[in-house]
Amino acid sequence: MLLKIGAAKGVKYHMRCTVGRFVAGADGRSVAAVELMQAGSLVATLPADLVIIGVGIVPAVEYLRGAAGVTVHEAAPGGVAVDEFLCAGPEDVFAAGDIAYLPYPHAEAGAEVPRVRIEHWDVALDQGRCAARNMLGARSAYAAVPFFWTSVFGKNLRSAGYCHKPAFLFRADAGDEIITHGSLDPAAGGKASVFYIVGGRVASVVTCNRDPEAAAAAELIRMRRMPSPAALRGSGEVSLVHELRRAHAEEATEGAAGAGAGAAAAAAGAEAAARKRRVSAS
Repeated sequence: MLLKIGAAKGVKYHMRCTVGRFVAGADGRSVAAVELMQAGSLVATLPADLVIIGVGIVPAVEYLRGAAGVTVHEAAPGGVAVDEFLCAGPEDVFAAGDIAYLPYPHAEAGAEVPRVRIEHWDVALDQGRCAARNMLGARSAYAAVPFFWTSVFGKNLRSAGYCHKPAFLFRADAGDEIITHGSLDPAAGGKASVFYIVGGRVASVVTCNRDPEAAAAAELIRMRRMPSPAALRGSGEVSLVHELRRAHAEEATEGAAGAGAGAAAAAAGAEAAARKRRVSAS
């Protein structure tokens, strides 16, 4: 989606390349070009007045190595291993934010639970609040659905959920696929919902200029009521806003039925107790 939006505005992408070196300018201090490598060979030299480097982070957790009961995850993506309560092992040690390497709470039931470390300020705020509650003895599991957003060339991009597998590693024989509703073509308005299916289940949804759909996706993931891939492959588009309304209505009906069943059971219990008293009295 981002590639198409950027390409329509003249942005050129060089995919699966590495930076070979920065070429210095005539003054020996400023950058003049960037050399790109692919499979060990020079593939492009890009003139540059300014270079912006976005490489993510390496969690600064060295000070925790050797701490009793704390597990520092050495392999990528790194971080401090925590449980669903953001506890790092000892009951008085918690980790939140970019360093927290935690079980993903919205994995498929019964499947191996992947661990995630998410670098996003909103996630850090949510985890900080959750960790603080647990420091006070609340035992509150962190269960927020990851939600990210940005705007690119006037297009609102929203992402709900978490896809632990990069799209270029998707395998059809493993139940992985990408389903698109709407059009990613900027010339056609660029309004779309993209569903990332991993192992036969919707793992995340990315929308372009469909903010209500993204918000509904996050709630449906939390409720475990996301439409199945089969439903998404149907002939028409699926409205997640409509699906969410239906899910809420079904939950309300189930709750009412449960309350009714509970009341009926209580009434039956009371009647049985009354019969027992009458038998005992006779």
